[in-house]
Amino acid sequence: MIERYTRKPMKDLWSEETKFNTFLEIELLNAEFLFESGIASANELALLKANSKVDIPRIHELENEIKHDVMAFTRTVSETLGKEKRFIHYGLTSTDIVDTANAVILKKANKIILHDIEVFLSILKDKADLYKDTLCIGRTHGIHAEITVFGLKWALWYDEMKRNLVRFNNSRQKSKPEKSVEQLETMHLLILQLRLIFAINWALTNRTFPRRLCKETDMHIIYPFWR
Repeated sequence: MIERYTRKPMKDLWSEETKFNTFLEIELLNAEFLFESGIASANELALLKANSKVDIPRIHELENEIKHDVMAFTRTVSETLGKEKRFIHYGLTSTDIVDTANAVILKKANKIILHDIEVFLSILKDKADLYKDTLCIGRTHGIHAEITVFGLKWALWYDEMKRNLVRFNNSRQKSKPEKSVEQLETMHLLILQLRLIFAINWALTNRTFPRRLCKETDMHIIYPFWR
């Protein structure tokens, strides 16, 4: 994110703190399923929830050593745990954590953008109404044209933004995670994603999400794999 152009909600959303805390959220949801499946005990689940911590400087330290961000994350979390640490990352791969975390963060980012578009539409509509009787010089090819109405310019912008909203929502609808081959083999990943309220949209992929989808979505709006 470019600091001078970034608002605090987006800056916080794309921070390392949010990323690694989301990693941990997913790990703990996985641990809940392991408990419900009889693999982990209630005491082990309680210890995981009580003692799992994110230490970003320590993650960086380990990553510089082992050259793997998710391994550095899991080892850092494990350092605050006892024997229950064996259930951190149990049955998961790096892509299960990273892609699912990106899904959670992108879904939150889309909510911020959607709200902003709706607010902006309201402002444009008000301006169109405010200036509906205000005359102004029209223009064509860089020169003055016939007199027009200033409110019309706002109304045209409003209409354009309504189309942008449709494209944005279409991107969100097309870009929802689905069951992958990995998840069909590891069913607790599917349940984990359903708990995160992810909807089914395509039939089958060999990854957590099909990266080809980025070619089918409006990239200028947001990297919108997730609703």
